[in-house]
Amino acid sequence: MSLPVHQPRKKINLDRFIFVERYAPTLIKWDILAYFGTHPHTTASALDLSQMLDRNYQVVRRNVGDLALQGILDMLNDSPHPVYRLTQRNPYLRDLVQQIVTKTAAPFPESRW
Repeated sequence: MSLPVHQPRKKINLDRFIFVERYAPTLIKWDILAYFGTHPHTTASALDLSQMLDRNYQVVRRNVGDLALQGILDMLNDSPHPVYRLTQRNPYLRDLVQQIVTKTAAPFPESRW
């Protein structure tokens, strides 16, 4: 009787795995980070993002607020309709978002954004 042949497993990049678990555990957060990772110099309000991502405004607003509190997005003003961008304060997180987005298939066609 022969034993089954196991294919070698690919190594998981632990930094990327932890990043996704911590910052993008839901599809909406992944969509927001994928957008900013694809457009790292863009600023957008929650309303703008909800329209670009075709998502509910209240859901987007809550999630960009969470991502700003986590330090992955910068909130540029403290008005009732703040504007967000990919963090400038933490180059490591900024680069990691861009790396993950460029190495992962985009969740939406680029033309959607």
